[in-house]
Amino acid sequence: MACPITTGYTVGCKDKQSGIEYIAISSYDGTTVFTLGSGASASEIQSFTATSSYYKYEQFVEQGTATQELETSNDTGTSAFNQTVTLVMEGMDIATRDKALTLLQARVRIIIKDNQGNYLMFGKKFGLRSSAGSAGPGKMFGDLGGFTITLLGKEPEPAHFVKTSFATTVIM
Repeated sequence: MACPITTGYTVGCKDKQSGIEYIAISSYDGTTVFTLGSGASASEIQSFTATSSYYKYEQFVEQGTATQELETSNDTGTSAFNQTVTLVMEGMDIATRDKALTLLQARVRIIIKDNQGNYLMFGKKFGLRSSAGSAGPGKMFGDLGGFTITLLGKEPEPAHFVKTSFATTVIM
């Protein structure tokens, strides 16, 4: 089956601000039903059946990351996106420790809000699970005293955009 190229791409102005404003996390639920837009909005999640809320994990400037790397095989004609979200939780206290432990054990879905105001869902189909983490009080005064957690998932498509008006209703 051919995959026709039907449009081009133009480099825009240098007016973008990269980075993450916050990461919103929810328990994974395999029964969630997603409604996608149509036409130009076909890659945007318009709504979904939310069985649990998404809880905000604020990230300071240049702390959290969200990346997607394509893994493809010309031999088998397959591709997948390795989605990685890394978040920083400042503070060595009981409440932060308990939140970090839950994230390290859970399977989750994540909506990130980037510094452009876009909402993107990671782990839509299969969810994400912890793949790495670190914790400690630090050594130097400028070191992180807290937790860093990396969550990893493998998805058949890149992260979907989530309609802003819907995202703000499920994020606490």
